[in-house]
Amino acid sequence: MTRTLSLAAAPVVWLFAAATLLAQANPLEVIPDRALGFAVIKDLSDANDRLTKVTQKMQLPVPDLLTMAKGFLGVDKGLDEKGGLAVALVSGPSGREWEESAFCAVVPVTDYKEFIAPFEPEDADAKVTSVTVAGQKMVVGKKGNFAVLAFGERAAALEQILAATKNVTADVEPLKSWMADKQLALVVTPAGKKLLFQTIVAALPDAAQLKKDAGVEEGNERATAFQNVGEIFGMFKELLVAADDQLTHLAVGIRIEDNASLRVAARVLFTPGGKLAAWSKDVKAPEESLLTGVPAGKFAIAYGGVSAQFSPEAWALISRLGEVGMQVVGLDEEGRKKSMEIAARLQTGKRFTSGVMGIMRPGDSLFSTAIAIEHVKNADQQLKGTREMFELMRTAQKNPRGDKPLYELNDVKVGDLDALELVINIESITELSAGGANLGPGAEQVKGLFGKMFGGEGKIQMYVAKADERNVVTAYSKEQLVRGIEHVRSGGKGLEDDADIAKTAALLPDGAQWVAYVSPQGLVQWVGVFVEAMFGGQIQLPPFPATEPIGLAAKVSEIGLDAELVLPDGVVAGIGQYIGVLGQVFQGGAPLP
Repeated sequence: MTRTLSLAAAPVVWLFAAATLLAQANPLEVIPDRALGFAVIKDLSDANDRLTKVTQKMQLPVPDLLTMAKGFLGVDKGLDEKGGLAVALVSGPSGREWEESAFCAVVPVTDYKEFIAPFEPEDADAKVTSVTVAGQKMVVGKKGNFAVLAFGERAAALEQILAATKNVTADVEPLKSWMADKQLALVVTPAGKKLLFQTIVAALPDAAQLKKDAGVEEGNERATAFQNVGEIFGMFKELLVAADDQLTHLAVGIRIEDNASLRVAARVLFTPGGKLAAWSKDVKAPEESLLTGVPAGKFAIAYGGVSAQFSPEAWALISRLGEVGMQVVGLDEEGRKKSMEIAARLQTGKRFTSGVMGIMRPGDSLFSTAIAIEHVKNADQQLKGTREMFELMRTAQKNPRGDKPLYELNDVKVGDLDALELVINIESITELSAGGANLGPGAEQVKGLFGKMFGGEGKIQMYVAKADERNVVTAYSKEQLVRGIEHVRSGGKGLEDDADIAKTAALLPDGAQWVAYVSPQGLVQWVGVFVEAMFGGQIQLPPFPATEPIGLAAKVSEIGLDAELVLPDGVVAGIGQYIGVLGQVFQGGAPLP
């Protein structure tokens, strides 16, 4: 009977033993709960194999990275290549100040003494001993199946880390499932997030400090400018304080798929039951594709996203930031309030926005290919609000130093279309910002830059027109305005039916409220035309191989905000080919073709 029970219990005993070994192999269980943040590779061998797949896909002659790292460090024996490795920032036991913190590396080992032998330990049998790693003095000790190294000669700090009885796993439990499929994860713990935000808040100056540091006296234009900048910094401080209360964890992770596709994911967790968690419930993706209304064809960037309604607190902060901006362009208090009322009305009237930056041709400006489609509840009301906002900007401020207005608002005909034209005179704005000084060549450079970006001789021209009852189109050229409106009115399929976009979209998370697609070949061509225009044809970029686009998606839920960047395997291979082409050009010493 006893023997029978023993045989029956054996699998259970082995299971518990295996679980114990797995727990010991987890580097997070060695990192104290005082960790402010950490980066972890959960399996060195697997991560190395996947990186090798990427370099092979890119056809790059890169050696085995793990072997190269071992050779660089002089490690020959004792490393557990199947284990997880982590680097952590751990605060001191008495507080959360940066100066008390210590960086440590948690390295999996099969034999601790064999692992540290190449580092010439002063006393390999000591609990903590000094070593030299890649020419740097460090201290090392053993905890479980790991060698723990502290950067610098921080023996006391390392002893505290080794003696810690509580680890960081409980603090990052909400991220456990998210981290499970990532080869590399970078995590900021709640304590680290709080200290990070507090440090940024303390570092941001207020208006008085800015003016003092610049030696600016009250009552002149520069003092007003510094006052405005100080107010903006103040609002950023308020935003960070609010974020500290509404967010718990920050994390970034990398996953390499079996086919060498690359994913970079970010996650921000909301405080359970908090205002952001409540707000997220009302942020819904539309039933239509987020690219609805975007004409088909080659593109550099295509995007779509919902117009989420902000909470009263968030809108109040946005309004204050907007008021500062409107003050800069000359609106008085009544005008600023009116502008925020119009902005709120426009925001409420939007459902979602889609758009595209097309392929540039020689002579095109950077934004002349852009089309934006506002999917709205009522196009007439949206156009009315747009007109009111433009008119407010037009009448806000005259140019006291010249006869050219800062802004112009015109009703124009674009073919058979009735459109609004907003003109921003760059020369007038540069004169105003310079306090009436003659900028000379500098003004011409500014005008030239904006001309390359937006077109026109020192002017930015934007056109807005109604496509139908629920769609308003905006463009920086008449040609693209007509193209966008004709496509919307046709009711036909556009980029939402693009086969290459569909391949990338299948890799992105479902239900995302914001998406963007970047065509590598379109982007390189776009940048190439712009660079050629800027440098007079002296630099020409070779074309990028045809691939599916890079994808980016963002999604909010009651849990938090998730964003993911995806480089399909075709893009990974294309990057490798492009690096090869550039390498051949530069090795030959010839200019880019």
